[in-house]
Amino acid sequence: MKIPICHFCAKSKILCPICQDKLNKGEISQADIEVSEILIELEEKYPQIRDIALVKAVKPMPNIILALYISKDELRQILSRISKEIQDKKGILLKFVKRTSSIRKIMDDIISPARVVSINTIWLPDGSWESNIYISPRDRKKLPLPPELIEKIVYDLINEKIHIIF
Repeated sequence: MKIPICHFCAKSKILCPICQDKLNKGEISQADIEVSEILIELEEKYPQIRDIALVKAVKPMPNIILALYISKDELRQILSRISKEIQDKKGILLKFVKRTSSIRKIMDDIISPARVVSINTIWLPDGSWESNIYISPRDRKKLPLPPELIEKIVYDLINEKIHIIF
């Protein structure tokens, strides 16, 4: 398993000088450390997660964490079980988002159980782009977080500017 901090730090819950330096420089966040510790704790119970590479974690609210990961295998069921277990034990909503090149798949992971209706990419004169994510007005109540917060989370996770439209 690849995590942003060393395995010893994740197991001991005390940062070594190298990991502490990464935290001080802003290369990793407190959310990265929390998710790394959770994954190391559960590695023995769920050996399938050894193939995960944790890319980044974002903590938009005290009881919500979104973790961006890479994996060759399809681990959606195991990760949803882990999320449920963490929510029951610690009261933290932990959502796993698989890193792909498809903004639709990333958005589906973030906003589930709501669904994306369509996505439009807007190319700007400076060569950059933004995406408009259209969600059915019926799904507005199903969003796990406010739309503005989701826009910020997506930017923090994958560095892409989006706008959610109903």
